[in-house]
Amino acid sequence: MKYLKPFFALLFIAAAALSSWGQEDNTSSISQIISKILKSSPKIQSLQNSAKAREGAAKQAGSLSNPTIAITVGKDTRLLEIGQEIEYPGKYFSRSNAASYEADAANCELRLAKLELEREAGKLIYAVLLSRKKVELLDENLRLANEFSESASYKFSRGFGNKLDVVKGEAELVRAKRMLSAAQKELNAGLEKLGSMLNLNRGEKPEINGDISLALIKDVPTLEAARESAYKNNPSLQIEEFKLKASEKRLSQVRMSVIPDLSLSYTTGKDMNEQRDEIGAAVCVPLWDMKRGAAREAYYSHAAQENALDSMRREIADNVAAALREYQRSSEDAKLFETALIDEVKNASQAAAGAYKAGNLRFLDLIDAQRTYTEVSLEYLDTLFSLRSAEIELMTAVGQSLTGDNQ
Repeated sequence: MKYLKPFFALLFIAAAALSSWGQEDNTSSISQIISKILKSSPKIQSLQNSAKAREGAAKQAGSLSNPTIAITVGKDTRLLEIGQEIEYPGKYFSRSNAASYEADAANCELRLAKLELEREAGKLIYAVLLSRKKVELLDENLRLANEFSESASYKFSRGFGNKLDVVKGEAELVRAKRMLSAAQKELNAGLEKLGSMLNLNRGEKPEINGDISLALIKDVPTLEAARESAYKNNPSLQIEEFKLKASEKRLSQVRMSVIPDLSLSYTTGKDMNEQRDEIGAAVCVPLWDMKRGAAREAYYSHAAQENALDSMRREIADNVAAALREYQRSSEDAKLFETALIDEVKNASQAAAGAYKAGNLRFLDLIDAQRTYTEVSLEYLDTLFSLRSAEIELMTAVGQSLTGDNQ
């Protein structure tokens, strides 16, 4: 396999493959369907609210403590006391940064959920397009099977055929009906599931424009380029990276928790008819609680997060390699089905029908030619679907959105 251009070339071509099918441009159709699914998903809505909650927590973590004001009024007492706790700066920045990283991780979790839902929806959409093409193909196959069966019966009734041809024609007709019925059920099931994902009313079917045709990708990315893109864009890895940064800041925060904060106070007024103007300071001495348990917990939590990041990096590397191999395999399989091959098989089937009508071909050979065309065409469609699925898996593995929205 010859590796040619940088990985962005694949992403550009794969995006074109998702937007152009044959003679019909259905980019907006597929993109809009996926966008609607994302908007109507309760899981996505839940994660959006969770991300906003994390952002609120990060904002709160960056707030300073409020001052205290105390007023004392008595027979001979009129006092005003103002107090302010001054936190050690390192604690503030550690806490604020940790909360900010946790909010970033929550946003990455949202993007990961969107990617996974896009992958599921994308495959379902192309499965529906596949089923629709199969129904069209098998509907034509049923028409021909019915025509062939009637022709065999007519020839037999005129003494030019034999009973075996009639029986074979009827059997082939039953087979064609069963295949078409199965394809229609598969199409209806896909549309129903897609309607459910779109939150449509029961019985309401989504409209999908477009066709599932082969989009050749000439430039294949290197494994190194694919992995580099995944390390940069895959939200699964970004989640672990932000969690690691947050755990590092939490560890720093716990270690600095033994450093006492400073409490300042200012008192003014009259007490027992004597004027008081006093400034006070107080610190908490970490005599009994040295936060050793909390420090141990934070330390090993940080170490565990380092392990999780390393594990995720390896998992992503394996997933990208597997997705790339499957894409390459599916691409090679699709190349075996050149358009000329499908046309040749179809022409052979049509020629067989003409030869049979002229009396130059046996009925069994006619049936065999039509069956060959149907089977090859079905295999071709399945190969196209495998290629589309492989493209979706590869784009998901490297963190690329099917809708073009990578936020």
